[in-house]
Amino acid sequence: MFGTTEFLKAVTAFSAQYPQVKVKITSGQHNQLFQLLLTDQIDLDFSDQRRALSAE
Repeated sequence: MFGTTEFLKAVTAFSAQYPQVKVKITSGQHNQLFQLLLTDQIDLDFSDQRRALSAE
């Protein structure tokens, strides 16, 4: 899903509409990306795995 041309087109369109926003794409395993999200090293995590919500 995220390696598709649709995803790249969406990122390109977003960057064109909001040039002041820095976009950096980081790939990795779900747990690695989730840890980056928890530690404020990334702002968004798009993943095809679902995780149960918790109080953390």
